[in-house]
Amino acid sequence: FSQLLFSWRAASSLAEVALHDPSMALTGASSPELVLRSGTLLPNTSYTFNLTVTFSGLSDTASLTLHTLPAPVRGYSMVTPPTGTAIITPFTITSTGWTSTSLSSVLYVLFCILGIMYISLLFQAIPISC
Repeated sequence: FSQLLFSWRAASSLAEVALHDPSMALTGASSPELVLRSGTLLPNTSYTFNLTVTFSGLSDTASLTLHTLPAPVRGYSMVTPPTGTAIITPFTITSTGWTSTSLSSVLYVLFCILGIMYISLLFQAIPISC
């Protein structure tokens, strides 16, 4: 890979995605792979990704267009009890009312960061441990 140069670009009809910004892309715009941070892409939006590879002055570009799913709507989640101590307090998390026009079911991922519990509504389950 040392002689290959990589250049990623991504854009929607609304704007270009700032792939050089670490708050959006974990790998940057000149890496052989592209890893985006969660929340970088807007729901229900088409994006075109272009990868240009250059070797010995010769370049070629590949493109891929994808459409993100609409966000789920009209739900809520509740944690009881509202406060407690991790590992000691048993918590119950109830989520209801979420709907999606794209999927037959909606999956949830529960995780905590620095002692704060988060409920994340995702289309794909990702195991995360605290």
